[in-house]
Amino acid sequence: MLENMKALRKQNKLKQSEFGKLFGIKNTTYSNYELGGSEPPLDFFKAVADYFKVSVDYLLDMTDNPKGSKYGEAFPTTEQEKALVRAWREADEKDRRRVAIDLEDYGFSYQRQEQADAG
Repeated sequence: MLENMKALRKQNKLKQSEFGKLFGIKNTTYSNYELGGSEPPLDFFKAVADYFKVSVDYLLDMTDNPKGSKYGEAFPTTEQEKALVRAWREADEKDRRRVAIDLEDYGFSYQRQEQADAG
């Protein structure tokens, strides 16, 4: 649990007690965080992320990138998808509606998506 935070602490040559002291918590409290005995509050993650200039998702072991993951990194866009987006943006409303009619055959409703985007 919290392997990236533990590695960050060790990279900075800090003992658990020193790390905890930096953020105003007891050694035993921080030790419990590292061991998974208790879960740190969100403000703790934010403070650690700000101090070490890393992302909260890195501290939560959701990515190996200290700067964090971005939607585009997790779901890379293919060249074909980029071309479709460009074509969609350049299309007028009449052409978009024609495409939407075709997409309805696959269960996608242009109207429902417009409403979801607006909400």
